[in-house]
Amino acid sequence: MNPTSLLFGSALLVCVVLILLIAKQVAGFTATTLHRFTWSTMKLVSQQAGTPMQRDEYGHINVLIAGYAGSNYRGGTLTDTLMLASFNPDKGTVTFLSIPRDLYVKFWRGATSRINSLYRSMYLEGDEDHELGISSLLDKVTEITWVPVHYYAMVDFDGFVEFIDEMWGVDVEVKEPLYDDQYPWENDSYTVFQVSAWPQHFDGVTALKFARSRKSTSDFSRSFRQQQIIAAVVDKLKASLSLTNLGEVKAL
Repeated sequence: MNPTSLLFGSALLVCVVLILLIAKQVAGFTATTLHRFTWSTMKLVSQQAGTPMQRDEYGHINVLIAGYAGSNYRGGTLTDTLMLASFNPDKGTVTFLSIPRDLYVKFWRGATSRINSLYRSMYLEGDEDHELGISSLLDKVTEITWVPVHYYAMVDFDGFVEFIDEMWGVDVEVKEPLYDDQYPWENDSYTVFQVSAWPQHFDGVTALKFARSRKSTSDFSRSFRQQQIIAAVVDKLKASLSLTNLGEVKAL
């Protein structure tokens, strides 16, 4: 897979979703019209770019979202967050499946390890070859889910924080109190992160802590919190998008 085409595919998917949100907000389309508009827009943009978006046998466009720490953090290339997003153009819906980072899978040469280290292992094996790392990860996700993955998006901690702050934060209804006295901090130290079970407004840094914390809970709880953040982003976009703030859309 060509990295440029993968990047374009992810960007194109975001553009289609944003166009749909604007249309729904401004024009008040009915569900039937919105679905037809979704598919027509996607085909039009794809044709203009010269490459139709790839779909699976059910007509879905599948994207792997891989979250990693980044070069400024320890274990920077470990993909600790893995979400498979499946976009149904006919219904205008997206379904998310979180993949546990500690899931043991077979690597090359018969070795086994956690799936979160597959990208890094192949990246280093290929002398910092990103294409080898990401293609290996996409192939493995397809193998274990039976879902062909056409595109991907990789987001590091700093990018995550910047994205949330660009939206002026997000609102999340915290379902249960969270107390973590071993949240990773500067110089390999730890700090306390806690939040009450109550509707909360998170800036980028706090949203990252909420999505990243796991010592006092489990990876399943963390996956749920990460999906809450994504839902909060979608809700914020739906509520705020209009023809008067498209500059914010462009920044996002």
